[in-house]
Amino acid sequence: PYHSPNIGSIIKKFIQNQSISEYTSQDVKDFASRIHPSLVTHKDELPWHKCVTISHGCENYCAYCIVPYVRGKLISFSSQQIIDYCKLLIDNGITEITLLGQNVNQYGQDSGDIPFYTLLESIAMLPGLYKLNFLTSHPKDFNIEILHVIKDNPVIARSIHLPLQSGSDTLLQAMNRQYTMNHYYSIIEAIHKLLPMASISTDLIVGFPGETQKDFEDTINAVRTIQFDEAFTYKYSPREGTKAFTLPDSVPDTVKQERLDMLIQTVREISQKRLMHHIHTTTDMIVERISKKSKNEVMGKTICNHPVIIKGGKEDIGKKYTVTIVSLKGSTLYGERSA
Repeated sequence: PYHSPNIGSIIKKFIQNQSISEYTSQDVKDFASRIHPSLVTHKDELPWHKCVTISHGCENYCAYCIVPYVRGKLISFSSQQIIDYCKLLIDNGITEITLLGQNVNQYGQDSGDIPFYTLLESIAMLPGLYKLNFLTSHPKDFNIEILHVIKDNPVIARSIHLPLQSGSDTLLQAMNRQYTMNHYYSIIEAIHKLLPMASISTDLIVGFPGETQKDFEDTINAVRTIQFDEAFTYKYSPREGTKAFTLPDSVPDTVKQERLDMLIQTVREISQKRLMHHIHTTTDMIVERISKKSKNEVMGKTICNHPVIIKGGKEDIGKKYTVTIVSLKGSTLYGERSA
């Protein structure tokens, strides 16, 4: 859809004729915009929420990732177009926006446009916005100015997704992640200093080619040191077309599974302890849906993007409330509306 606004008709012709050629340009002027005003009326699953794509493509070439080969080079969309589009969304009832990019921290580096933290601040200051999220950050390009912007703008979620992938410098180099654990720790330290209650989530891979027991232990130790609120964990699987595909898949699947199980258990234990810290704190939330367990309760996300349950009904969906967290049941926070 970035290459042609007529992607639907192209697919239809292929189905009918089973043969069609289409030139896909990498020139910015040939890209179909994802921030066109006509898209304002296209509702997301949550009707008050809208995802806004700020850039396309990636040039990082992580060894396990196919994205740079299928999406092409980084292309940042015009900051003024993005800001104007966000204004239009808010004017049409959108109260929560999520900025999307394969690596939002690289925004503007290709075009000479404003840096991401300036774009983030400009959108956060738009009247009528309840909450502003962004995904995803790459550690090698993470600018500490982002944290200052978050601190100074209460509508920006105190929730940072920062993929680590491995706690081993050896594997980070093999993955072509282009940062070291010392660099990653320096970002975490800055987050804790400027945003002490922020939630930090990550992505982790076990069983990457060449991963030794020591490498895996380094990952476990990093998880315990950093204390992630959440982690998306994966067993490595080879992807044809990537650099890692040519490497021997040296870790047996049984070992991958054992390591994955241990990693998941470690993350769960830490996540539980992190959630406990939020009890007796006050936070804002946006109600998203009726609770699955009770029609007299509703579920929403806090400013740290933690799910929380409060008493309520259908009429509360989409509304913003200030709540006090009173308890934790399993991995779910429960709260009460503040007076």
